[in-house]
Amino acid sequence: MIAENFNDEVLRDGFGNLLKKVLQDNADPINNIEQVKLVSGWYKEAKNSPNAIRTLIINSAREKLLGLIISHLEGYLTDSISTKIRIHNDEIIGDIEFNYSWKLYLEYVKKVDFLECGKVKITFGVKVAGKLENARINWKEKTCILNAGRFIALVTISIANVQVELAGIPSVNFPSSKKLCHNQLIVVRDLSLNTKVKKSAV
Repeated sequence: MIAENFNDEVLRDGFGNLLKKVLQDNADPINNIEQVKLVSGWYKEAKNSPNAIRTLIINSAREKLLGLIISHLEGYLTDSISTKIRIHNDEIIGDIEFNYSWKLYLEYVKKVDFLECGKVKITFGVKVAGKLENARINWKEKTCILNAGRFIALVTISIANVQVELAGIPSVNFPSSKKLCHNQLIVVRDLSLNTKVKKSAV
């Protein structure tokens, strides 16, 4: 049972704003990581404006992390929602608690004449723990629509590892424990999620 239109703009905006603040607050420590400086050098070689490179790296990290987090939430919350619906075939199913931890990674790749000659892989640890409050369902024909009064969670993000791979040189791991935020509160109100749960299945 997979969410059809899970990417609720309200939820995406909430996580987008949180990531923007966290990454901007940590822009200097991130850009000062030696392996990230290597990526900055690649951008310079591509004639990107040196003054814009630091912002470009942070912005690209925010966009990619946002997409990964929403995608992972989709899978995990859909499983929780489906279980609740099977148990409670009524309109009110109460709170849905969740506690998820993921390793998400971003890759920066250098290409020369369309050939890959360098790669930096940054692995982030992301933990999201909280609940959907006052969840309730409505049926529109055979489609289940789940509404929640509030999505509330504590979010922790860290850089767990940085891996560098250069042409002709084995990849090298640089373990890290850089915490970007710890138990950062995120609150999103009035969610409406369309699912592919079929009424005949509950």
